[in-house]
Amino acid sequence: MRDGWEIALAHYRRLLQDIPWLTTAMCWTVIVPNPDPLPLEDVARRVSDSADIVLEEPLGVQEVPYGPELLVFVGEAGDARTMFENGGFLGSDFSVLSRLSASARVHSAYWDMDGNNRLTYAADGRVRATLDAMEPEESSGEGHRRLWPELEVVEEAAVAGDDWQAAALAAVELATGARLGRDWLEERHPCFRVRWPLAGDPVRVAPATAGHTSSSNEVLAASGPEADFGVLSRLAGVIAEEFGFAAMPVAREALARLTMGRKADEGLTERLRMELVSPVAADFHRQEECGEMEEDPLWRRMQAALAFAIAAEGPGARPLGFDTFHHAELAFGERWFGVRQALVPPA
Repeated sequence: MRDGWEIALAHYRRLLQDIPWLTTAMCWTVIVPNPDPLPLEDVARRVSDSADIVLEEPLGVQEVPYGPELLVFVGEAGDARTMFENGGFLGSDFSVLSRLSASARVHSAYWDMDGNNRLTYAADGRVRATLDAMEPEESSGEGHRRLWPELEVVEEAAVAGDDWQAAALAAVELATGARLGRDWLEERHPCFRVRWPLAGDPVRVAPATAGHTSSSNEVLAASGPEADFGVLSRLAGVIAEEFGFAAMPVAREALARLTMGRKADEGLTERLRMELVSPVAADFHRQEECGEMEEDPLWRRMQAALAFAIAAEGPGARPLGFDTFHHAELAFGERWFGVRQALVPPA
C-alpha cells in the first residue's frame, strides 16, 4: 500500500496546487457496486430520495448553484459511480450515504472553507466509519482502520503536518480505484439539483455546522421566514466598509441592487465569485502558516467576502449553515452580536 500511497499522494498534491479552488470547499464521493453498477439516474434518486429527480445536460464543475439549490455532478469510473460537489456536502450526509450504500460500498471526502471535514465509509445501508483528516482523534465507527486501512496513513499524514486534503483524496482513490484528475474537472458532466433539507429527511442544518448554535437563526427569526432585502443590504454595507470591499465596482453594483430590493443576476453572481471571493480566498490560502483560523484576519476577510456574495443573491439563497449570516458571524467573531443587534433592533 505504501508505494501506491506515495503515488496517489503526489498526484493530489499537484492537483490541489494546479486547481486551488478545490481546497476551499468540495465533496468527492465514490460508489463501488455490489454486484451491479448503478445507473447514474439511480444515484440521483438515492441522493435526493425522490423518484422524480432528473439528470440535466452536462455542465462544468465550476458551476455554482444559483438560488437555494445544491448541484451534484455524477460520472462513471469503470463500474464505480462518482459524485462531485463544488461547495456541497451531500456525499458526507449520513442519510444520503445510507441510501447510496444499499448493495454498495461508498467512500467520500468532504471539506469546507471553515476547516470542517469528514472522510466517511458506508456499506450495506449504513455508515461504518468516519475520520476527521485534520484531527484524526475525532473518529468513530467499527474500528475505522480495519474497515478502511488507508485511514491509518491519513492519520500519520495529519500527525506529520502533511497535506491532509491530498491525503484524504488519496485514501478514497486507494479504497475505490477511482481517481479525481484535472482532465475530469475540466470536462462537463451530467448533474442534478436538490434542495436542502432533502424531501423526507428531518429538518436540520447542513452537516458542516451540525451542533453549532448560530445566531443566524435569531436574525432570520427576527426578520420573518427569510431575511428581507433591508436586512441584507444593511449587512452587506457594513461588511463592505469593515473589510475594504466598498471601493470595488462589483461590490458597489451588488449593494446598489440590494438597496433597491433586487438580487444579483447570474452574471453579477459570477463576477462576485471571480472578482471578490476568489482573490480574497487566494490571499488566505497563499499563507504558509495561519495559526488559529478564527484569529487570522485573512481568514475572516474570506468569510466576509463569502457573506457579502451570498447576501447579494437575495433572501433565502442558501441553506442554513451556509447562509450569509453564518459567514458574517465567522467574519466578525466576538463583534457579531453588536452587528446583529444593529441589523435587527429589538422590538
